[in-house]
Amino acid sequence: MSFFRYVFFFVFVFCFIPKTVFAVVDPTAVPNNKFGIHIAVADEQDLKDAAALVNSSGGDWGYVTVVIQENDRDTGKWQDIFNTMRKLHLIPIVRIASQQQGAVWKRPSADDAQGWADFLDSLNWVVENRYVVLYNEPNHAQEWGGEVLPEDYAHVAYTFAKTLKEKNPDFYVMLAGLDEAAPSSMPRHEDAGVFLSRVLATKDSASWGAVLDGICAHAYPNPGFVGSPDGWGKASVRGYQWLQDIFSQGGIIKKMPVFITETGWDQSKVGEETASQYLLQTFQNIWLSDANIVAVTPFILNYQSDPFLGFSWKKKEADSFYTIYTKTQEFLKQKGAPKQREKIEILSSLPTTFTAESKIGFALRIKNKGQSIIDAFDGYKIAVLQANKGFEEVISPIVLLGPGEETNISVFIKTPKKTGYTKSRIVLKKNDEQVSVIAPWNRRIVPKINMVVFVKLLLGFTREVGGYEVQVYDQRERIIFKRADMNTVNGKISLKDIPNVIVGESYRVVILRPYYLPRQTHVQLKETNNEVRVKPMLPLDWNRDGKWNWKDMIWFL
Repeated sequence: MSFFRYVFFFVFVFCFIPKTVFAVVDPTAVPNNKFGIHIAVADEQDLKDAAALVNSSGGDWGYVTVVIQENDRDTGKWQDIFNTMRKLHLIPIVRIASQQQGAVWKRPSADDAQGWADFLDSLNWVVENRYVVLYNEPNHAQEWGGEVLPEDYAHVAYTFAKTLKEKNPDFYVMLAGLDEAAPSSMPRHEDAGVFLSRVLATKDSASWGAVLDGICAHAYPNPGFVGSPDGWGKASVRGYQWLQDIFSQGGIIKKMPVFITETGWDQSKVGEETASQYLLQTFQNIWLSDANIVAVTPFILNYQSDPFLGFSWKKKEADSFYTIYTKTQEFLKQKGAPKQREKIEILSSLPTTFTAESKIGFALRIKNKGQSIIDAFDGYKIAVLQANKGFEEVISPIVLLGPGEETNISVFIKTPKKTGYTKSRIVLKKNDEQVSVIAPWNRRIVPKINMVVFVKLLLGFTREVGGYEVQVYDQRERIIFKRADMNTVNGKISLKDIPNVIVGESYRVVILRPYYLPRQTHVQLKETNNEVRVKPMLPLDWNRDGKWNWKDMIWFL
């Protein structure tokens, strides 16, 4: 009987207890810079100011919360914004929004989910995790079409989350941040705990757990945005802890990292210096020490009018900032290392067959199909890994190749003496660690090739004539072979052991002889039976400059 108990326990634990699942990357498991900022308009200057703030004092790859409204879904515009954020090392947290209709925000519909998923998936995101927050404070009537409707929000949010996940599993989905200080006064407001509990009750915990990845929190120091940095409870800077309990009570027991996308003190009430002191005190004593917090993006970098002027870190109608900006800049931060998709695609054909004991160069056209900017100064390089030693490769560095961009690289190889097959792979490395495989590259080494050139002098001997020079150029117009003082026998020049050849490629063969105009042709060189034929050579280069012109006449006269 004891044996069957163990079997039952094993099956129950491994089959029925929910397991922690992350979208792509657990953001708490990689080096992470928690500092961020919320911005109202994602223009270039605000993004630069945000980067100068969150990536200062040792920090890198901080966060920015941005809002995309349904009437602003311009792929070109937002791709440009994402590309700017990529260059500035800013990780976007996207809060989607409907649009204002008078004093309220239009109530979203579940029917909008596919359109949003298509739009968001059309963008090349900055990092693997595509952080998306589903709307804003729906426990306020004005944020949900004029009425608080927990079950309606639940239906819309679940449909959106499920649709996003089905579109691309990289979407990292969070429910809306709530006003955690709101009273229960329906239909205008609902207590955040009551609202969230009713939302979670619309589905079983497994369904919600399958589509949600993290918790979005608005951890304001209430009441009145003037509360203590040491406060406790749902209406405090620790409000996210209370939210975690609500999710657990709703049966979602998997790990849910926290994103505090709004917080901050009203400087018009507590004063500039106090707001700065309180924020950094909270970072130091609470948020930075909590391993489950991923990002804190205080509200707001730049807002030049009411009702949020008191929260703006940038002074009104000025290019300067309040103390809170400069003090946060000075605060020591961590260098983040978010996961990005790093992928290079080779657009041109890879040569596979080479002559032995050769030095060969060729160009490859490549395209950045990933998310990162491939730059040698950031430690990126293309390398060749091979099972059998003998080859040597030198590949030109890549500089500032952004996603979607193409460039040419030069590849130089030195082949071994031994003929046969070699298996290898072309890989992308960063700081000497492989990050992706670009392509397999199975190479074959063959003996140096032979070639017969058929030549004929328009005025001259046909049996045995000397003084010829043969030159062979590759597709990049570099000379790979030259042999002088060659003789023809019965109109043929026999060349043996030609190195530096990519078998199957086209080469330009040039025939020279003093006082004769050069002849050339293009030929695809094979392993064997290489025959080259040129037009009859004309004795018209009397001044030996390689061409026929009036100078030859002067020389002749």
